[in-house]
Amino acid sequence: MFLKRFFIIFVYVFVINLAFSQSQKIDSLSINISDDSLQNDIQKIFIDSINALNFENDRLNKSKQNYNLGLKYFEENNLDKSLEYFDISIFYDSTFAKAYFFRAKCLENLNDSLALISYFKAFKLDSLDIAPLYRIAKIYEKESFEEAINTYNLIINLRNKEHKAFYKLASLYYVNDSINLAIEYYSKSISIKKKARAFNDRAGCYRLIGKNNLAFNDYKLAISIDPNIAFIYNNLASLYRKIGDYENALENYSIALKKDKNYFLAYNNRGSLNIELGNYSGALKDINKCISINSSYAPAYHNKGIIFYYQKNFLEAILLFDKAILLNPNYGKAFLNRGIVKQIIRDELGACEDWMKSRELGINISNTYLVYDCN
Repeated sequence: MFLKRFFIIFVYVFVINLAFSQSQKIDSLSINISDDSLQNDIQKIFIDSINALNFENDRLNKSKQNYNLGLKYFEENNLDKSLEYFDISIFYDSTFAKAYFFRAKCLENLNDSLALISYFKAFKLDSLDIAPLYRIAKIYEKESFEEAINTYNLIINLRNKEHKAFYKLASLYYVNDSINLAIEYYSKSISIKKKARAFNDRAGCYRLIGKNNLAFNDYKLAISIDPNIAFIYNNLASLYRKIGDYENALENYSIALKKDKNYFLAYNNRGSLNIELGNYSGALKDINKCISINSSYAPAYHNKGIIFYYQKNFLEAILLFDKAILLNPNYGKAFLNRGIVKQIIRDELGACEDWMKSRELGINISNTYLVYDCN
């Protein structure tokens, strides 16, 4: 704005001087009188404009300097200090969209609900940048399913080739058990950009609705795109296990562990399959490895309890089921199996209490034990 004003004044001065030079032959006395007054006014305007331009540049420079300091502290995870500098940056330039965006990120990381307001402000100031909308949608994912859906749809309306937004929509529908909609949006995401994770997740949807051939195809496509993602092999192994192909299941669990030696879930799953196959020593080795990596993973203690149950070490099995329940008080299967072991050691009351709790948690087979053993 000030550069434009400066340019206009410059042109104006040039035109006036040219006019004066052309008219000097007509009335040099009057020109000289008016020329001094006009030149003083123009000079004053010119100086004021230069001062204003310098002030504007200084203001914007201070905003940028404080923004850069805010980024520095943000990268160091000093969020309070970072927030302070972003606020100063905005004080000097209230139209600085990026400062509002990173201010919002600080607030979000501090679990401050005001983050939404700053994200909306950032998007309002620069509607070509959709990064704030993704952050807004992520916050809404925790608070409002409908608002999250609406925000991702807004992103798609702005950019209809935004594969990430389609993928996010699909994932939302998946966790809300709208499997067919999830498949639809994963497919739209894949049609724009073929990503291994999208194929993997669509395969998971197909698996849930029993379309195993389509699931196998998607897992293999995912691996062809990126052969180094451990969880895809784990998921493929679980599908082989589901259809009774235990050899391929074990092979793919092992591949997953070669890709990621700390993948505790694959250790637990391979251990669980070894229990099913009667390989208790192999199972115990896998389960212990799982626990050594993640000592808070309740299913590993449950599976270890199953091993001790089959080995008739009932007291140790109960202790392991106790641990699983301590880590996850809503672990229905652990209550069910602890009840079975309690019945074996003649703790009838304890068994019935566990089965009642298991039934409350949705384990329907508990009814069978309650009907026959708890009347």
